[in-house]
Amino acid sequence: MTKIETKSILAALTAVIVLSGNTAFAASLITDGGDVSVTTAISADPVWVGQSASNTNLTINAGGTLTDTSATIGVNAGANNNTATVSGTGATWNNGTGNLNVGFYGSNNAINVGNGGAVTAGLGELGVFSGANGNGVTISGTGQMNLSSDMIVGLASNTNSLTVQAGGALTSVNGFVGDSTTSGNTATITGANSIWTASGTLYVGIAGSNNLLTISNGGKVAVNAADAAIGTNAGASGNEILVTGTGSVLSNLTGTLYVGRSGINNSLHVQSGGLVSSKNVRIGGGTGTNGTTTGNGAYVDGSGSIWNVTGTMRVGSDGSNSTLQITSGGVVNVTGNSFLGYNATSSNNSVLISGAGSQLNAHALAIGNVAGSTGNIVTVGNGGALQASAIGVGGGNTLEIDGTATAVTTGAGTFTMASTGTLAIGFNAGANGLLTVGGAATLAGELNLNELPGFSFSYAPTSYTIMDYASTSGDFSSAAVNGNLCQSTGSDSWSCGSVNFTEQFTGSQLKLEVANIPEPTTMAVLSVGLIGLGAIRRRRRA
Repeated sequence: MTKIETKSILAALTAVIVLSGNTAFAASLITDGGDVSVTTAISADPVWVGQSASNTNLTINAGGTLTDTSATIGVNAGANNNTATVSGTGATWNNGTGNLNVGFYGSNNAINVGNGGAVTAGLGELGVFSGANGNGVTISGTGQMNLSSDMIVGLASNTNSLTVQAGGALTSVNGFVGDSTTSGNTATITGANSIWTASGTLYVGIAGSNNLLTISNGGKVAVNAADAAIGTNAGASGNEILVTGTGSVLSNLTGTLYVGRSGINNSLHVQSGGLVSSKNVRIGGGTGTNGTTTGNGAYVDGSGSIWNVTGTMRVGSDGSNSTLQITSGGVVNVTGNSFLGYNATSSNNSVLISGAGSQLNAHALAIGNVAGSTGNIVTVGNGGALQASAIGVGGGNTLEIDGTATAVTTGAGTFTMASTGTLAIGFNAGANGLLTVGGAATLAGELNLNELPGFSFSYAPTSYTIMDYASTSGDFSSAAVNGNLCQSTGSDSWSCGSVNFTEQFTGSQLKLEVANIPEPTTMAVLSVGLIGLGAIRRRRRA
């Protein structure tokens, strides 16, 4: 590491210096220990707060202005815990289009902007070189930071942080929370009117791990012109965006929101009334995917938590084991088409819609979009609801409707099954899953009947409606109970262990008539009784 040295008008400060009146500098402002307070217009270039020393403080007070073309807080290794504060009406730090570095080689350095203070710069960087960890920027109150280039939280180091709170504002082109392979960096946008506006792309975890963007308590992040990506390149893992609380918003209405474009276990969480608005969505893969893409997920949980997608959604765009889970009253609305398992390499991905009030409202939904995309499953359970203009179940893929859940195709929407697709219906006491098809239902593949905990067909032989439809064609080629294949006993009839099932197409409904098969001992007793009855009749005839 190269140690940076310079000579300046204020070198190795150890006392409190107040720059006021008409003070102006044409040289650099280097503070190295002690405190500097700016209350007037100051020009200096560059500005360093803590060249090699620690605990240096630069304060720009109300009415004070500091102008330069580049500034660094915590220059050399060991230059730690240095702070610049811009606070008060008219307090301004103007770096032009130059860099504003927080933690060049040093650690735990900070900028605090608040109470009407303002900072302008080109590029904002936290943790510039390896080892410069734990540096932070806090923008609060009516404070603001305006960058003509990018904000990078963790350029080459870890555990750096950005906080925008209590009405603070940050603008940048691109935003990075964890650049390169850095890990544990965070950005928190919290409180009403707190906002980070990015006119370019937002990245949370390029190739590192456990980087986190939190939007809470009415905070907002607006990505206005490009993509947002959680886990961008191979090696990215455990990166996350969390949107939580009423009024908290992530808006990305122009580009694509990637949840794990590459990497593993990257996630989006929308909860407690948070709102996400996106154009296109790719959960697991998408354009630019490289390396392994698996286990990425989006989770929308709780009443009032909403994700609106104006374009298309793919769960498992390229990879495997990715998921969308909508629970406890969460809602996802998709204007365009939705795909679970988009490419031939997309397998074992899932959508879960569970809990009263939980909804996926889609246009057309394809479960297994192309040949080779298998093991994908949509599960609707516990009062959840799926609504789509059309639903298709590809070969080797499953739509499962459990208990009191419903799946509905709107208008004259269709339901289509491939020859190796599966429709699974769950049964519990007093209720079963129901598929309602507004248009034509084309049946094929397997009908799987699942006994949910506490329910058994042998104790509840009766008639069950499993589908409403406008018209049907085709039929199931096989049936199973709890995954165990049944034996065909004729057209639309199946023997499944201790019960028999008969399909009845009424013209508008598909019903299952369920009857118990008598136990062998019962059959033997019945046979003996019939033989005895026959003998009595013969004697009477004689």
